[in-house]
Amino acid sequence: MTRSTLPQYQRIADELRSAITSGQYPKGARLPTEHSLADAFGVCRMTVREGLKELQAEGMIVRKQGAGTIVQSDQEPVREMPHSFSDMGDLRESSRDSEITYLSSEERPLPPGLAARAKQRSDLDWLMLSGLRFFKSGIKPIAVSNVYISPELRTYYSALDTQNSPLFVQLEHLSGRKVEAVQQDICSLEADPQTAEKLQVQNGSAMLRVTRLFKDSKGRLIQISVTDHLANSFIFTSEISITQ
Repeated sequence: MTRSTLPQYQRIADELRSAITSGQYPKGARLPTEHSLADAFGVCRMTVREGLKELQAEGMIVRKQGAGTIVQSDQEPVREMPHSFSDMGDLRESSRDSEITYLSSEERPLPPGLAARAKQRSDLDWLMLSGLRFFKSGIKPIAVSNVYISPELRTYYSALDTQNSPLFVQLEHLSGRKVEAVQQDICSLEADPQTAEKLQVQNGSAMLRVTRLFKDSKGRLIQISVTDHLANSFIFTSEISITQ
């Protein structure tokens, strides 16, 4: 389900949540009545009521008989995006709670630092797709993502469905080259002005960058992804087994 096809009650909850966190309805303010909201959104009162239940469950509003709906917190609730992988199956299913909307594509060499880390030449053109990651039930982006498709596989771009399964899974099927290993690095950084604007946060906000190198059985790169997550919405979990 994409954000354009969200249930109406979810859209109402998202828009009211944005209005609250932006200061339109500060803490202690009274929201419009259900009847007024129903007219404003062009829906029935039952749909409005379901949207308000979402905000109430998040602790953003409180509903009092005779007093209406009062803003209890003007801070957006933190939603966490857990990352827990033990094998390739987990990685292939990792996008079930979120989705990427790709906004642009271009052929360009890897950035020098990334080329050095991946041990790749810096004069070859890769296909870079840039986009934003969202929770499937949200309208505010939670991460900025750049995906680089290797020079020899970039011709498959026209056959990719960027709205569905992860790109590396599709590249596996199209090229016949299966991903056998993924090298992952996680580092901290601060949001630069461009990233902050895209994620609607303050410049310098804490971020976590996840870089993944997808390799086939011969160690050849299929894809590289570089994703900058908001630090307060990212959890990485790993399990270490002790063998005797």
